[in-house]
Amino acid sequence: MDLAKTFSLAARRRLCAPYKLTFSVTDRCNMSCSHCGIWRKKPENELNSDEIREFFALNRGFRWIDITGGEPFLRDDIVEIFEAILNTQAHLALLHFPTNGWHTDGIVECAKWIKKKFAGKFVVTVSLDGDKETHERVRGKPGSWEKAVETLLKLRSERVETYFGFTFTNENLFSFEKAIASARAMDNRLRAADFHLNIQNISPHYFNNTDMVRINRRETAGALKRAAAKRGIPFTAMEILEHQYLKKACSFLMRTDGAEEDELPACEAGRSSLFVNPQGIVYPCHIFDMPVLSLRKSGFRLTGNGEMKEALALIDQKKCPECWTPCEAYQSIFAFIFRKISGCNV
Repeated sequence: MDLAKTFSLAARRRLCAPYKLTFSVTDRCNMSCSHCGIWRKKPENELNSDEIREFFALNRGFRWIDITGGEPFLRDDIVEIFEAILNTQAHLALLHFPTNGWHTDGIVECAKWIKKKFAGKFVVTVSLDGDKETHERVRGKPGSWEKAVETLLKLRSERVETYFGFTFTNENLFSFEKAIASARAMDNRLRAADFHLNIQNISPHYFNNTDMVRINRRETAGALKRAAAKRGIPFTAMEILEHQYLKKACSFLMRTDGAEEDELPACEAGRSSLFVNPQGIVYPCHIFDMPVLSLRKSGFRLTGNGEMKEALALIDQKKCPECWTPCEAYQSIFAFIFRKISGCNV
């Protein structure tokens, strides 16, 4: 089953369980980013590879999986985790992982192996938050800019679909153009559309960054508009989806009390997608700090329960943090577009 059909089924509420999984496999991180506090966590009690294998063996219906961290490639068994996914998820249409690119050789070898084994869409994003000076100030690690660019170029040389992941924070709002220019100095084929864009979000249970400075919403909206213009006219399905994400992100950032109810698509978190943390605790998404299930207590089965029903009710009532992140926004956008085109209001 391809991803477009999955989106359509989900939009009509025919799927009996979430089709997308965002799975953080470790809290370990070798960066100290100024907008994210995952690196300040003390990694402990993380699911081991046997537990992760059991989880995927018992829950085989995912169509879209994001494997994230921390830095996923700080796990010695990361290849075993991808192997567990590919051995069990027969309907998987999209597999993605983000990385800071530090462990170039291991990342490239793993990606080559996945590309050989997996017939669906496989995407890697490598974090790049500006030119060298800005990126290394944001990431807190000398040498990280060169490693990120090297990793992306090596992945692309192996025909792995790879993009830079650029997260707008107060520190790099005016650095997108510099990021493009510095990347093009390494390879003049790179362009603005080779950057996937995001905005800083706050999350107690995932990013661990509630004490960090929030983005300036008005200035960030302006930076997003400039970046979207740099990307030009979208052509591919992914570019069109990202264009819609950026357009709605500007609306989200500029919202005020009393904004129109239908300004943003209804959130699909908990219905189309779930977030699982390294300890096996399930949340509707990586922003809403409301645990709904412990995999270890449920025997690694995803089961419906009162906690999830309560979380979904709060999301519907807009009593969740109301974020706008690609992890949830993409499927929300698609569901909104599908229902509008089809006239389906279910």
